[in-house]
Amino acid sequence: MPKDRSWRRPAAHLAVTLAWGVTNLLAWWIEPSGTVLAIAVAVHLLAVVISLGPIVLLDWYGLVWIAGLRRLRAVTAVTQTAHPLIWTGLLLLLVSGAFLDPDYAEPMTWVKQVMVLVLLHNGLALRPLERLLGAQPHDTTLETIPTALRRRMMGATMTSQIAWWAAFGIGVLVMLTRRTLV
Repeated sequence: MPKDRSWRRPAAHLAVTLAWGVTNLLAWWIEPSGTVLAIAVAVHLLAVVISLGPIVLLDWYGLVWIAGLRRLRAVTAVTQTAHPLIWTGLLLLLVSGAFLDPDYAEPMTWVKQVMVLVLLHNGLALRPLERLLGAQPHDTTLETIPTALRRRMMGATMTSQIAWWAAFGIGVLVMLTRRTLV
């Protein structure tokens, strides 16, 4: 009989919310020097590549599967392989973000922070969904997936894309409008 691990989901959501909150509190308190800020920017950019790259790859694999050019098993295999990169990148984004000297008086800073929080919670919500998809037969197509599962999958994918690209775009705009980095 499988162990009941349903308690882990709320604990994981609480943990990512606390991590997000702590890094925002640290960012409010820390006043990085020019060198620290430059290093934080470099780490933040590296973290975007480490995490967003696999996200784009996963969504591409999903589209290729929808087109009938790959089996669902290939998508779930890539997903399992990409998860450590995605979560490593997200952790680096949180930590480096604490040293980016965000301007909390700007509404766009808060929009970006909310997008990051959405990403974290969406990533956790995807885990059980991925297990359900992985349990589907090898020849499963988009049309043969149960409607509720298909809707959850599409909603989570759209949420991910919107939140990632919004956070990325806001981050680029903020960096372009900063007077100086060093």
